[in-house]
Amino acid sequence: MTIGGSFINKRNVFTLSITGLIITAGYQLWDPLLPVFLEEELRASVTLIGVIYTLSSIFYMTSAFIGGYLSDRIGKKKIIVICDFIATFLSFSLALTSTLVEFSSLLLLYSLFFGASSSVTRALIAESSSSGKRGMAFSNFLFLSLIGQIAGPAVGGSLAKRLGFTILFALSSLTFFIGTLLRFIFLRDVKISLSNDDFSEETTTQEDSSGSRGKEAHYFQNGLSRPLLVYMGCLAMFGFADDMVDTFISLYSKSVLSMSIEEVGFLFSARHLAMLLFVLPSGALTDKVGEKKCIVVSWILSPIVLLAFAFSKGGILSFVTYFLDGVAWAIRQPAMPSLLARLSPPRKYGTTFGFSYLIRVGVGVPSPMLGGLMWETIGPLSLFYNYLLIMVLAALMVHLFIPQKK
Repeated sequence: MTIGGSFINKRNVFTLSITGLIITAGYQLWDPLLPVFLEEELRASVTLIGVIYTLSSIFYMTSAFIGGYLSDRIGKKKIIVICDFIATFLSFSLALTSTLVEFSSLLLLYSLFFGASSSVTRALIAESSSSGKRGMAFSNFLFLSLIGQIAGPAVGGSLAKRLGFTILFALSSLTFFIGTLLRFIFLRDVKISLSNDDFSEETTTQEDSSGSRGKEAHYFQNGLSRPLLVYMGCLAMFGFADDMVDTFISLYSKSVLSMSIEEVGFLFSARHLAMLLFVLPSGALTDKVGEKKCIVVSWILSPIVLLAFAFSKGGILSFVTYFLDGVAWAIRQPAMPSLLARLSPPRKYGTTFGFSYLIRVGVGVPSPMLGGLMWETIGPLSLFYNYLLIMVLAALMVHLFIPQKK
């Protein structure tokens, strides 16, 4: 079975996109509002919230790498379905907890299995699309997921105000169950047949002339080209800075910009609306001009508009600037995994995506905790200045060291 054009490959992308919408709608009910829940319902301090997110990142990055590594050997469908099923159970269990220790423990386990599923899902999309259409494949997946992200925070904020946070976790488990069932029925693993158009010249694993698989070199000895390593380092810088800001956006909006919990929910929905409107054109743009240009533009635009958001003092300007950050997000999201797949050795998408998560999240492990400390010692604005500095540096490295798509 060759990459691109086959019924199975198209069905995989379609299935992952549809179920991405369903699952994302569920966890976005509570995920953006989680810092508020931890502070108001479970009485966690800002620093402790940062510690919880740090531990969650450790569990996420570990499972992302292990899941990706195993998926290249036993199949991606098995990893996705098993991890999603366990995440379904854990999401429902979050609704039954009453203490911070119980909730945090289950949240860490949830991160463990959700991390593996997320990285392998993107690896399967990469396997199921050719290099010339990979930007659109990822943008289609992101487009449908974003529909859930638009409705999730707004509905979650309204339900939390009227019925409490517990109902959000129960509804999330229901969406996970539906999505997992559909993935179990319709997903298929992909057998890759190599062609010159599908892989970059940085690829090191080769197919022999008879078409059979040659002896496979060890991934960490021969699979990591210089551009791939540099790009993973840039992703790590991005993850460190982005996680620090994202962790405290809802809290910053509520405590510094004096927004209500409902306004915070609609704020996230405004950003997700921008993502939805621009992600499909961004996928086409990625395939046309190349991943590198899209990433550099986005990584410079995002910190500028977020700094403007930090000084917005609430009101319409807050919504406009956060909407523009959603535009920046849409520009980079199809390009980032597409570039990672282009630099990856063939048949090693699971390992490459998992390893990139390991590096990115590993470097970002202390990010939420440092963000909480910076908030309390230097001030909330320090998070946005830090984001600006790191993102401009990462964009410069991509511009200088990553080859443009031919």
